[in-house]
Amino acid sequence: MNAAASRALATLKQKVKRALKDNEEDVKAFNKDANEFEEKYQAAVAALAPVAKPAKVVKVADQADEEGDDTFTEVGKPKKQYNFTAQTVLKNLAAVHESRGRKNTDRVENIVILQKLLEVAETPYSRISVLLALIAARFDYNTAVTAYMPVDMWLSTQKNVDDLISVVASNPEYIVQEVVTVEYDPLLERTPQTEKGPVLIRGSIISSLDRLDEEFTKSLQNIDPHGTEYVDRLKHSMGLYKTICCAQLYFVSKNHSDAIARAIMRRVEHIYSKPDAVVQALENGAVPALANLKLSATIPTLASCESTKNLIHTLCVKLYNTDNSFLRTRAILCHIYHYAFHNEFYTARDMLFMSRLGDSIHNADVGTQVLYNRAVVQLGLCAFRIGLIKEAHSALHDIFATQRVKELLAQGMHQQKYGSTMTPEQERAERARQLPFHLHINTELLEAAFLVSSMLVEIPLLASIDNEEAKRKAVSKPFRRLLDFADRQ
Repeated sequence: MNAAASRALATLKQKVKRALKDNEEDVKAFNKDANEFEEKYQAAVAALAPVAKPAKVVKVADQADEEGDDTFTEVGKPKKQYNFTAQTVLKNLAAVHESRGRKNTDRVENIVILQKLLEVAETPYSRISVLLALIAARFDYNTAVTAYMPVDMWLSTQKNVDDLISVVASNPEYIVQEVVTVEYDPLLERTPQTEKGPVLIRGSIISSLDRLDEEFTKSLQNIDPHGTEYVDRLKHSMGLYKTICCAQLYFVSKNHSDAIARAIMRRVEHIYSKPDAVVQALENGAVPALANLKLSATIPTLASCESTKNLIHTLCVKLYNTDNSFLRTRAILCHIYHYAFHNEFYTARDMLFMSRLGDSIHNADVGTQVLYNRAVVQLGLCAFRIGLIKEAHSALHDIFATQRVKELLAQGMHQQKYGSTMTPEQERAERARQLPFHLHINTELLEAAFLVSSMLVEIPLLASIDNEEAKRKAVSKPFRRLLDFADRQ
């Protein structure tokens, strides 16, 4: 028995002795006649038990009462009754807004009510208001941080976002924006005639788009990547890319600079690491949706840019001209990755050196650091593919020297050693940073490229050195460690 169990047993024995001493007379009576003691105990318990009160019932007047048949039923808190007509849409919408966030609010019921309100809404203002509320209610459905939105709910939300973009695009006098300085009564219908100009509605399309993309990524993180469900979920990326392109076109037509940059960044992150055939399929799927919006503005497409390389370049250049340093950094890293992915080593290397990101990347957020590691690793693979062995070794050496390749690429959890443990919050944050499986870089291929390049760099040096002291100075310590281990076998 270990020390903890021994201490627990000793404590239990002391408690039993103390209880026996406090109830010594009762124990003697039980040992003398157990049946008589049990009868006395049951009688004492029955005398102390409270008398149960009859359940309160409420009589409900119905047709059976009129016929003389008394019917009794128990009723709870009555639910609010809604009258779904075109005239009461805004009033019912205000009631739903008031219940949002309250304790014991039925989120599913609110979604059903908003769907019915959307069916009877006739004016553009009421449709836009209901769609904004419905999208927010769907995102509120799942309050857990780790769990992802159900796929059916996500598809319904994506359709609502598409409908919202279509409505605001076909009614240019109605503008949805985050900051609205003019106060207005939500119960009154608003039109360009009553407002004497554009109708400003408080809301954010780009925030809904960001949340939609984040929920899509979260679902891919939690679904088994080796099953058919993952492949089926991945097919929805084409519809999401179409929504992003439509949102970008609408923002360009309204000249919303911040929203344009955020939409372009989402678009770049969907295509920078994919082969040309996949990018072409995504672009072809977005062309009909862009044409249906019938807006005079234009955005870069694969047809207008003629190649994936030109498309990525055009989109990234637009991000370079923004004031947001976070978007600029991620854009240049995606651009470097894309060049390296297409074997343009010198272009990617020059961009990486000229950006000087290596000096300041440790101050960036974790997601940007992961993207930087992915770009450097892809640069090393690019050099290896075209036969630049020294450059490949130089690019891959730093990340393999840490012996935490999977963690630095967000493709695996940190291995706990020497009794160190992470808090539940740290573990959840690290799981949320993991990349979906289809974005992983093959770590076995990486290791093979690194070890081969290390061997081709290290072996000639070892062969040309005579004294033992110079041989101990290794160019690649990970490779030398493996070589020494193999020699000891």
